[in-house]
Amino acid sequence: IDFVGGPISKDLMKNMPRDYHFSINRRNRGSAVDYPMVQRRLRGVHYDLAVDVSCSQSAMGAFLVGLSGARLRAGMRGKWDRWLNIKVSKSGEINKYKTLPKFLTNLGIHCESPASKIALSDLEREAARNKIAALTQGRPHTRTIGVFVGGRKSWGKRWTTANFCELITALHDHGLTVVTFVGPEEKETLGFFRAALDKNIPIIFESSLRMFAAMIANCDLFVTCDSGPMHLASSLGVRTVAIFRYRNFDRWGAPASSSRIVHD
Repeated sequence: IDFVGGPISKDLMKNMPRDYHFSINRRNRGSAVDYPMVQRRLRGVHYDLAVDVSCSQSAMGAFLVGLSGARLRAGMRGKWDRWLNIKVSKSGEINKYKTLPKFLTNLGIHCESPASKIALSDLEREAARNKIAALTQGRPHTRTIGVFVGGRKSWGKRWTTANFCELITALHDHGLTVVTFVGPEEKETLGFFRAALDKNIPIIFESSLRMFAAMIANCDLFVTCDSGPMHLASSLGVRTVAIFRYRNFDRWGAPASSSRIVHD
């Protein structure tokens, strides 16, 4: 079982039963050269089956599956299905968490939503637990709440820093252990949060994706805007409050089994 995806997926799929990972990066300047090389390597394997797990939402995904040379090339019906010879009918679902399980079920693979799970090792979980304990030293043992203060600012997904500060302070004053996370796009706000929040509230920029995921896994609750960390928390089964600034949560919202969506 091999997988083709962006560089970040290699980290996310660690400890999973896949044999080889082909990394492609459409933002890379050399991607025009990379794609033909990946295609040539894929064709050299002579796969029995290639599957477009983007469910025909990605032209590049369907293109790579179609030109992989696999005997069976499966995907969902859509405007990119011309390269496929197994075309699964659309399910009518618009939520991204339900589309893939429906697609896999139609291929004969029973899959519950959400389909994605991150396989963290016991050592990764323990290291994250120890890191949180060191950051919150001196606080009585209470429920741990992780708050990610990021979101794609250019898309207007990020809640205001003032709102986050009010929320984090209220949780802290309620006697809960709060860990504040910032992402790469929010590094410039570190000074603001350090000045606005109680000095006992840790504020973290974690550069390791897997350590970040393991720290989320050690939270009793995770609060975030519509963002990548929202999907990380969902794939880890962590209870989540997801803040949506737009009414597109029917498409992008995480399953209600582990999340609550707030809007407006």
